[in-house]
Amino acid sequence: MANMFSSVLGPNSSAVSFMDSIAELPGKRVDDFMEQTQRYRSGEIGTGDQMLQGGANAVGLLTDVPFFVAGEAVSAITPEFIKKGLSQIAEGIKDTEAAQVAMQYMEENPQMMKRIAVLIFQQSPLQK
Repeated sequence: MANMFSSVLGPNSSAVSFMDSIAELPGKRVDDFMEQTQRYRSGEIGTGDQMLQGGANAVGLLTDVPFFVAGEAVSAITPEFIKKGLSQIAEGIKDTEAAQVAMQYMEENPQMMKRIAVLIFQQSPLQK
């Protein structure tokens, strides 16, 4: 994809990078679906997990691009001092006892966390 856009926009254009990111989204969903199908066939996950992941990937195929574009637009117009402030708040939250318990749970239950992320954010964990 970069070759098609880079000939017009230049190889180091941020627009080329943006278009490359958009072009990768559907492929990531298909790859995740195939991975989950393989895990189902090997008996690693059950029918419910396979159906949940398949449904989430189907919804994601429809919503990934609009959400990505909206996120990039918000990021582009957000002043740097607000980004730094939010980063500092996140650092403070990360050090709380509740956050430590949540991170331990996430480490112990990676499949559950992946499902929750897909459902809440309509986004594959494979994305940035």
